[in-house]
Order: sequence, then C-alpha cells, then structure tokens
Amino acid sequence: MRDKICEFEKAVVKEFGQGILNENLALHVKECADCREALKVTKWMQNFAAVASAPKRTLPTPGFLWWKAKIIEKQEAGKRAAQPIVWTQTAAIILVLLTMIWFAIKFQSKFSTVIENLSASINLIAAPFLIAFVFAAIVSLAIAFEWREPSRKN
Repeated sequence: MRDKICEFEKAVVKEFGQGILNENLALHVKECADCREALKVTKWMQNFAAVASAPKRTLPTPGFLWWKAKIIEKQEAGKRAAQPIVWTQTAAIILVLLTMIWFAIKFQSKFSTVIENLSASINLIAAPFLIAFVFAAIVSLAIAFEWREPSRKN
C-alpha cells in the first residue's frame, strides 16, 4: 500500500473515464508517476471491460466435436498403418539402385571387353530400358514421399 496518494489521481481517472483529459491534468500526468500508473490501469480496465462485454462465440455441439475427433483419429491411424509400408518401399528402391550401381562398377572392371561387345550389339535396346528404369524409380520415390506426407495437402 502507498502511504501518500496524489491529490490529482481521482480527477485524472474520472476525466479519462469520460474521454477528455484537460491540459493541466495532461501536464501533471507527464510529471507524476502515480498518475501515469493510474492512467495505465484505467486504460487496461476499459479495454478489459470492452472485451468482456463483447458478444460470446457459440461453441459447437459436443456430438459434432466427438464426430470430428473420431474422423481425425481414423485418419491418423491410417497414416500410422501405412508408414512401415512406405519406409519398406523406399528402402527397397534405394537398395535396387545401389545394387545396380554396384553391379555396373563390378562388372565394368572385370569384364570391360564383354560389356563393350554387348553394348555395341544392344545399344539401341539398353538405353531405353535404362531410361525407363530410372524414370520408374523416380516415380516410385515420388509416390512414396507423397504417401508419407499427406498432411502437406491441407
């Protein structure tokens, strides 16, 4: 509790509550810390009263909230159930790509003459198959990541 109360504090609060603060009181508020605090509290109380008297929002019915929660719960269960499948598919695609790279490197070093002869004879067939396989791997990865992150659509 304060021992000394400014004699103008009640006048400041009263006039500010009416919406008008005369020049003499405005100058006093700039100099008096107690009156500045009283003015801040008065402003806060007026804002609080305005918010408290604002119309209340109506809440949805409990049945609707329960129904919406059940739908969200089922969607989350579906995501959790599909997650191991997506990770397995992604791992399989990565392993196939690594295996192909390993075979290409391994057989390129030992059997380079055989590969040169084969590539010369089936050059027209091998390139489209390689392009198709790479394209299929990219599409599969894109689908796997789309299934993994369906929440990005919302």
